[in-house]
Amino acid sequence: MAWSVLVTHPRILGKIQDFMDLASDIIIISGGVSAGKADFVPEALNSLGAEILFHKVWIRPGKPILMAKLPTGQFVFGLPGNPVSVGVV
Repeated sequence: MAWSVLVTHPRILGKIQDFMDLASDIIIISGGVSAGKADFVPEALNSLGAEILFHKVWIRPGKPILMAKLPTGQFVFGLPGNPVSVGVV
């Protein structure tokens, strides 16, 4: 199992591609899934051809969350960056 810290859009894109190549069943990403200036995950997933299954489910604390399916069949869960919100999700 590999753990990584992602900072910028190109790095997010590259890391998601790395996990796609590893044939992971599920990819879990914490942070970067909202709509702020530093939230690149939805954009990176779209550029990889992912199907966004849901995004920004209205739960509090716990939002935003995202679930997508990559063209390879792998699922991506995008969790909030806030530790309390992650605990709720």
